[in-house]
Amino acid sequence: MRQRGFTLMELLVTMLILAIIAIGVTSFINFSTRIYVDSQQWGDAVAQQRYGMQRLSLEVRDALPGSVSVTTGATAHCLNFRPIVDSGHFLEAPLHNNPQQISIFAMDCCTAAGCQDCIPDDAGDQFGVAILDGYSVPNPLPRFPSSSCNGDNICTLNLDTAMTQGDFSVGKRFYLAGAPISYCLQNNGALVRSSGSEVSTMGEGYTNNLAACDLNARNNEQCPFIVQPPSLARNNVVKLQLWLTQAGQSTRFAQEVQLENVP
Repeated sequence: MRQRGFTLMELLVTMLILAIIAIGVTSFINFSTRIYVDSQQWGDAVAQQRYGMQRLSLEVRDALPGSVSVTTGATAHCLNFRPIVDSGHFLEAPLHNNPQQISIFAMDCCTAAGCQDCIPDDAGDQFGVAILDGYSVPNPLPRFPSSSCNGDNICTLNLDTAMTQGDFSVGKRFYLAGAPISYCLQNNGALVRSSGSEVSTMGEGYTNNLAACDLNARNNEQCPFIVQPPSLARNNVVKLQLWLTQAGQSTRFAQEVQLENVP
């Protein structure tokens, strides 16, 4: 009995159809894999950016009024400020015309003996007392190597630097300021936080064109940090702008942070 098989033409057509199907399936798998990888990379980059931006905005929000500044250089643009460790109200500054004494309402960290517990031993040389003349921050900040309190919850701080006479805070507020903090966006795309000897990377992969930043242009989108001066209606405002590029897509993350404390 004669058996009939496939002809050469039928085999070629079948192989062509299978090849087309295989190419389509492979392309679909590669496309899906690329979308998944790009999504993962973008998600990781956004999560990292969100962490750095949130920590930066939280710290800037509680910065010492008048201490926020931006410095620019060939390798990095930096946002600099001093954090508030504690604050309170003063009665007299200076006390009885003594330029090295001020009288304050005792802070929570003060004791019956004085306020030395307000300054941790490991950071005592970094803390300073700030009584602002408008938004002007004394430089350097006076420190108080000794203090005393009375039974009426009133304390006297003995400063190591004479205070200058000025039209001090209307609300009679004073601050204890910690060591300076800097957030620097480097030209290699890394956002770095530094305070004293502590340096940590808060994010990577940013693509701001630092060379195109003009701080005089308030709407320059390439400037990572723009400080807007205080007005009668609000305190300082810091504008944060970070460009992030992943998988061929660029997105600008922008946020305005208003300093909550006022002199």
